[in-house]
Amino acid sequence: MEDLIFGHEAADVQVDAKGKPVGCYGVEEIFDELDNMSIGQFGEEYRKVVNARREQWNKDGVWHFEVM
Repeated sequence: MEDLIFGHEAADVQVDAKGKPVGCYGVEEIFDELDNMSIGQFGEEYRKVVNARREQWNKDGVWHFEVM
């Protein structure tokens, strides 16, 4: 993994034309899948929670964290 972070090519990781790893998930894709699984588990009411979080992400950015 350090090889990808520092720009060195790892032997078992393929990259696309834009230099992104092929077959790997991004943070947003992982949260999308978790959200879909949670909506399936808890019902459509949970979609309101997901949408509220997405609105906050659009405003502050995905990597914005607050200490509670």
